[in-house]
Amino acid sequence: MRNGTRGATNWTTPSPVDLQSSRFINKVVVRNRTDCCSDRLNNFKLLVSEDGSTWQAYSYPNVAPQQTEFPVGRTGRFVKVQLDGSGVLSLAEVKVL
Repeated sequence: MRNGTRGATNWTTPSPVDLQSSRFINKVVVRNRTDCCSDRLNNFKLLVSEDGSTWQAYSYPNVAPQQTEFPVGRTGRFVKVQLDGSGVLSLAEVKVL
């Protein structure tokens, strides 16, 4: 199985992680920033898609801890993290396993 990791600091419009082909995603780990701004990763959702237009959402309604794991258990090609409201999204890493 191939693992995918993407790191970022601040997003207003997140771009999806493209795994280059549809594959089974066991889980996705989202790591929050620890240097500052950890409250920005709040009330967000992880989105998984086969085609980049239809998304399945996994919601997280609170401020995220240092690490949040989403058990996905399905195939997908694209993964992204998006705020449910407005604001700037800050996180440290998105790891697809």
